[in-house]
Amino acid sequence: MVTDLSSKVVCFVDNGLFVSFARSVAPAFAKAYYYSPWQGAFPKNNQTRLGEGFSELERVRYPLLIANEIDLWIVTDIFFADFQLFLEERGARVWGPRLGEELETERRDFYDYCKRNSITVPKTEFITGVENLRKYLTGKKRLWVKLVHGYERGNMESWIWKDEHISSTRLDQVVYDLGAFGPTTDFAVQDEVKDPVELAEDMYCVDDQFPQTVMHGLEIKGLGLIGKVKPYSDLPKPLRDVNAKLAPIMKKDRFRGMFSLEGLYTKDHKYYVTDPCCRLGSPSNELLQVIFKNWAEIFWEGAEGRLVEPIPTAKYGFIVMVSNEQSDKIWQPLEYPKEIDKWVTLRFPYALNGQRFAVPQGALTNLAGVVGIGDTLLAAETACADHVHQVDGHLLEIALDAMNKSLNAIAQLEDYGIKFTEDPLPTVDEMEELSK
Repeated sequence: MVTDLSSKVVCFVDNGLFVSFARSVAPAFAKAYYYSPWQGAFPKNNQTRLGEGFSELERVRYPLLIANEIDLWIVTDIFFADFQLFLEERGARVWGPRLGEELETERRDFYDYCKRNSITVPKTEFITGVENLRKYLTGKKRLWVKLVHGYERGNMESWIWKDEHISSTRLDQVVYDLGAFGPTTDFAVQDEVKDPVELAEDMYCVDDQFPQTVMHGLEIKGLGLIGKVKPYSDLPKPLRDVNAKLAPIMKKDRFRGMFSLEGLYTKDHKYYVTDPCCRLGSPSNELLQVIFKNWAEIFWEGAEGRLVEPIPTAKYGFIVMVSNEQSDKIWQPLEYPKEIDKWVTLRFPYALNGQRFAVPQGALTNLAGVVGIGDTLLAAETACADHVHQVDGHLLEIALDAMNKSLNAIAQLEDYGIKFTEDPLPTVDEMEELSK
């Protein structure tokens, strides 16, 4: 039975990344508000006005002041656990991970849980302080350096220590950036997994339940993503095994939100979990919002612990990422026909008189994901290429080579014993033609 939500009021909550997802779901409701945090000693419009200018949403700065008006809160990002529990304790209907977000934000606790439950992770050393980190790295090669606490992620992206000659300056920059916090910052240093392929999933979880129809995403690193709709039972077994081991703690935390699992799979059939993402992913959310069509009902029922199966609109989807190396610092206007608006998913967006902008945030240089779907991979990539060629902007870097590399990504995965699809694949010539 389809739930009629046309009289309901909803508020979407994230950190600015998922406005396009909110826009795609909002029309199912009578009214939709949007909130992302902006508070600080000296707020800027870059935070206070994100998401403005879109007819589907009304930006709100103080969401709790309208709490009595909201029928459903949809939280698609992390760092809102207290907000969700506060609302829920007062009778609100809330979609989100709640304290389950700590699977992502507390790396040490997550790895302890993995050890107790026979989930394989890369060999990891936990180190406190930048000088202890330097001592540990000295004389070693090819180790990944990560932060333990997800709520500090803006300080440093994960990076690889190759050796002292190549990477010492990177470590010097970390020391400089952390300043007086350096001696008390917690790091996780991981052994490199040799010659892996990435194995990941993008879906949602309601308590300990996973949908029986899912999208298996295969990322072309930094360039795009292929998505294939398939039965949950056809997901690679390592993913399903890890899900089953995570389910009890997710049920305990009443995890009712978006979930992506990232890991590395080796030729000897070992799967190393690297990061559970308790939020929408990117790339992947850009495709999820169009390859399934009943998100409003999924969120409405899921908030109360009832899992609703997703309804696919196509079998395949493809994302090409659009970037500009200056977009973390300067405004980036993008131009494209309004007819393809649903296929161009802007990050940190703002609209003025119908014109679209990506608002600089001092972080990511990706501006948008451009999407196409279809019942074959060729159809999806053809649609994506058609949309991409209609997007214009200043010094845009559009990752059309993701088209060529998609076949290599599938072949590499299958070489490791993981079948991505049984359907016929496009030819190399067809992919090269689309990449022009």
